[in-house]
Amino acid sequence: MADGQGPVVVSVINMKGGVGKTTIAAMLARWLTSMRPFTRQYGSSGMYTDTLTIDLDPQANLSQALMGGRRCRDFLNAQSPSIVEVFKGYQPPNRFNPSPHPLSMSSVVHSIGGRSSPNDSSLALIPSRSE
Repeated sequence: MADGQGPVVVSVINMKGGVGKTTIAAMLARWLTSMRPFTRQYGSSGMYTDTLTIDLDPQANLSQALMGGRRCRDFLNAQSPSIVEVFKGYQPPNRFNPSPHPLSMSSVVHSIGGRSSPNDSSLALIPSRSE
């Protein structure tokens, strides 16, 4: 953040299913991203900047909501690294790389695009997948 206090972390957690955690997380991420042009234009404290969402749910509903159906299918078919590999600390063998190799964070973080354009990198996602 611009004021030097570091990032703000917001967690959406509830042990009960079906209470809107995914919807709240997706809408909150989109709202925070939509605030970015306003805060940059008017020089606010920098509270709203880039937004990183991390999908920790093995059902990967947040990943599907933010990536969209086609992009999420492409992600799964490509066997791209997800939050699972972040916790493991390496990329396991797959059809593209026959041996395990170190994981780079840039290979895990996917730009979703912001409200201003699909090329806007203000909203990013570390996706999940069922393992």
